[in-house]
Amino acid sequence: MRTIRGRLAGWYAASLALTLAAFGVVVYVAGRRAAYQELDRRIEATAELAAGILRESYRAGNVVVRGDSSGKPQLVPELAATLEAIPDYLVIVHREGRVLFLSAAARALSLPQAEDLAALAAGGASGGGVVRLEVNGPTLHYVVRPVTGAGPQLGAVLAGADTQRTERALQGLGATIVFVILVGVVAAVLVGE
Repeated sequence: MRTIRGRLAGWYAASLALTLAAFGVVVYVAGRRAAYQELDRRIEATAELAAGILRESYRAGNVVVRGDSSGKPQLVPELAATLEAIPDYLVIVHREGRVLFLSAAARALSLPQAEDLAALAAGGASGGGVVRLEVNGPTLHYVVRPVTGAGPQLGAVLAGADTQRTERALQGLGATIVFVILVGVVAAVLVGE
């Protein structure tokens, strides 16, 4: 028959486990919300930065869009080189929907994935969301901003970021929470015995 001390230790361990689990859930949910809010702020700032670079270049009297060898509009190479420094996914489209610029991350996508991303940008409506590019493709948080004040040819800017890095960080947080719960419960049982 178990002793009263053993039963108390069991109840203490169970209540500690429940308390730590509830605390862990609260910490995880708050951390997840903060991580995705930071990701959304970052892509919003990226879209505003790209649109600002285009606007300022146009206001300075520089050509922003010119025709390539076949006459199709494209972003001038100097601006394209400047925008290459922006990480993650960046798509700039013509007012008629033609892609003027793709960042290195966007160019690394498969053709159907890049077309899906360009279609989001070509929609032209200001907004954002989450999109999964094909079944095995990346999941992106993205924002689309119409470009105004940078000439009549520019349509919109899409900035996006893959959620994979954020999810890995959250998995680390979840593993840490589970480890703390296990250590807490094992310590409570050992001290109670």
